[in-house]
Amino acid sequence: MDSEGIAPVNSTTPSVDLMVPVYNRAEYTRECLDNLIKNTSWENVRKLSVYNVCSEDGARRVIDEMLSPFKGAPYEVVDLAKMTVHDVQNIHVMKAETPFVVKIDNDTVVPPRWLETALSVQSRYPFIGLLGLYPWLGISLEGLVPDQYRYAPTPVVGGLFLSKVSVFREAPCLPKTLGGGYCGFQEWQRTFTRSVIKAWIVPGIHVILLDMIPFDPWASLGKSYIKRGWQRMCKPYSPDNKVLDWWRNNKV
Repeated sequence: MDSEGIAPVNSTTPSVDLMVPVYNRAEYTRECLDNLIKNTSWENVRKLSVYNVCSEDGARRVIDEMLSPFKGAPYEVVDLAKMTVHDVQNIHVMKAETPFVVKIDNDTVVPPRWLETALSVQSRYPFIGLLGLYPWLGISLEGLVPDQYRYAPTPVVGGLFLSKVSVFREAPCLPKTLGGGYCGFQEWQRTFTRSVIKAWIVPGIHVILLDMIPFDPWASLGKSYIKRGWQRMCKPYSPDNKVLDWWRNNKV
């Protein structure tokens, strides 16, 4: 490890506590966990924590089905009373036993080598406190290896991130949910973590959000989830968005 306590990429020393909050959306949850299990470097993960928040559509059964044969790393399934995603996130970061926490929502599809890439960027630029995982600044169309990725500073990152645990524990307060149940994390970053360096991975890794996919079954599922109050409306990807290629080709 370096002076920041960061485990190098491919180290056998786990450096990450990985969380996935789940609130309904069973079909999304299945796709999320399937790709997470297949595409994660589990030697870097101390524990996978899946938090089930009062799911009523079968998502809890999906979690059990997907994780029962899983041997990649220790895991836990935590059933929680109704609470916001920020509350779940706060529970996770306060109990973490590693230098870093990673948050992946249950509408997220991660590509191969996503964690190696994020840890490579973090280990080469250890001053970064919060590293956003969404490809906000565009994606690579080339077959890059993890050490070829860089970073771009940003005022805030989104809800998919790799973070030093210290960012949360040393802040004067933890994030709180603001209007609608989704906002609050970026406002907290602006107000209470001004000295923390935030960054995006450049070029972006091919992380996909299922609630933005414009074709079925995902588009129809998204509409039904919105009607049930389990999801907010999002601008869809264009049908030819290259971020979808690796996943779509894998489905053929």
